[in-house]
Amino acid sequence: MEAHTYDHRVWENRASRPLSLTEERNQGPDGLDATDYDNFERWLFDSIQAFQIIASHATVDGVARKPLRSLEHLTDYLKARVDVYQNAPKTRQCTPRAIYWMQWATSTYILFGTLTDLKKCLNDPRGVIIIAEETERTCFEQINYTCSLLDTLALKNDEEIVAIRSLLKLRFCTVSGWGITFGMLYTSAVGVRPRDGMRDNSSDISCDETIHLASKAVNVWNNPDDTSNMHFREYLLRFGATYPKQLMTLLEMFIECTKMELNGISFCPPPRSLGLECVSVCKNLLENNVIRIKSFGTCIRNFPSNST
Repeated sequence: MEAHTYDHRVWENRASRPLSLTEERNQGPDGLDATDYDNFERWLFDSIQAFQIIASHATVDGVARKPLRSLEHLTDYLKARVDVYQNAPKTRQCTPRAIYWMQWATSTYILFGTLTDLKKCLNDPRGVIIIAEETERTCFEQINYTCSLLDTLALKNDEEIVAIRSLLKLRFCTVSGWGITFGMLYTSAVGVRPRDGMRDNSSDISCDETIHLASKAVNVWNNPDDTSNMHFREYLLRFGATYPKQLMTLLEMFIECTKMELNGISFCPPPRSLGLECVSVCKNLLENNVIRIKSFGTCIRNFPSNST
């Protein structure tokens, strides 16, 4: 399911053009209205490779610390392309690999869009729960949409289709989990910021505000009468119980994906992005257990406490 490179000079030219986001962020990719499917797929993969370069470049310094204005420009750029990717299957039947890459790009846009919306709420966090819930809903809608696209293909039980269905479900569930994680991070930051002149109304998160997230969560649970960060408490009441279960489900899905084979090739090692996301899920799961142990003296139910 690798995106193909055709003429490297053409690809380099097209991949470098979108780097100026302010000039082209509201324009969709060229060539995706081609009537010939081979030409369509060639332009599609060129567009998606440029999409991935932009998204990867944006995360080099850390997604959470990226300024709001830069994120807004980025999401405008990504949205123009995702709108085309979402409409393409309505006018033509796409191959499984085309569906995979279009939906993967869609999940990336949802992630950046969620982070952009959360940054806008940093100084008024009442909408953070709504944003996290909306991300959950959107991701599950995309899972159903992916299944409907794959169900229209002739060989529904083809191993490539089965693999794509599993990988995209894992990806969208991961993005949904990241939405909850970022929401938790931003609501926790509110309690440690001064009420007036909050770092010049900055929507950036500092290292000092993230490093003690676990201790802040423990303090909220152990001091229910403390009103210094009611929004964080409300957020934990909404997602605190379900979040660890979602992390466990993500790990189970990841393990199932590692058992897959495609054309005799085992899913080992996995794509780098999935490996990094799996490590992040493990880290978050362990942090949640630290919070539970400090607050209640127990681990998450069914969590292997004696594992190494």
